[in-house]
Amino acid sequence: PAKYHLFASADLVNHLNALEHRPWPAYGKSNHGITPSKLAEMLKRFKIKPQLRRVPATLGQGLGGASTKPTRTYTVPELRKICRQYL
Repeated sequence: PAKYHLFASADLVNHLNALEHRPWPAYGKSNHGITPSKLAEMLKRFKIKPQLRRVPATLGQGLGGASTKPTRTYTVPELRKICRQYL
């Protein structure tokens, strides 16, 4: 099977919310930043959906260790087509 660089949904949202010069940190009704579910909703119109994949625990959690856990992820090829436009 092909291997891709993966972005955990939580990591992607954390990164977007850290971009002070962009609208993501103050996104939403509560101005607390974009959430994983809102990101998924926004990407759905581009036919990009997070996939539940078994990944190392370090991806999306920062926990370390060799165990795997199901995590909602996006791949680089899925995101590449829209990243330049919105980031």
